[in-house]
Amino acid sequence: YEERMWARQAAALGAVIAEEMGRNADDLACAAVARFIMDIPILAAGRDDPRAAVEELFDLVADGWRSQE
Repeated sequence: YEERMWARQAAALGAVIAEEMGRNADDLACAAVARFIMDIPILAAGRDDPRAAVEELFDLVADGWRSQE
């Protein structure tokens, strides 16, 4: 049940992201970004500074992956 609810919420978020990006509602990249966004609270939990972790992860979503070089 939990996974179905999670998937339904991720699908809804993915569709909104797709609409904002001018893509089809079932766009795979938008679905992947939606799943990642939904995992941000889990990924940030337990960090020394959860708020900074959330901001860092949203920056990753907004700006994409960048090398640390």
